[in-house]
Amino acid sequence: MKNTFALSLVVALLLCSCASRKVETDNNNRGPIMISTVKAVYPKEAMDNGIEGDVWVKMWVDTLGKVTSALIEKTPDQVLCDAAMTAALKTKFKPAMLDGKPIRRQKEKGSRSGFKN
Repeated sequence: MKNTFALSLVVALLLCSCASRKVETDNNNRGPIMISTVKAVYPKEAMDNGIEGDVWVKMWVDTLGKVTSALIEKTPDQVLCDAAMTAALKTKFKPAMLDGKPIRRQKEKGSRSGFKN
């Protein structure tokens, strides 16, 4: 049986300026909203060696709400990176909106994948 741990995504969005206009938190002007996550597989090598901790991942969300790319910002060990990236790329969002239209948005704060033995 595979050991899996729920991917904990703690998403903190910072509002940013777009075209010199403040992005408001109403439904027409907002950042991406997470709608689904996946389980990250806890790597056997990490489990066998007692490696655990949080992997911080920055994600870019397209106009359809799909994560198109991700970047590891911080990790306690490289062995956790592949599992965190795989899970991050499968996360689904409602896209960010500006003036009622979907826009591509980089996450201003990274998301956290937690791995514990």
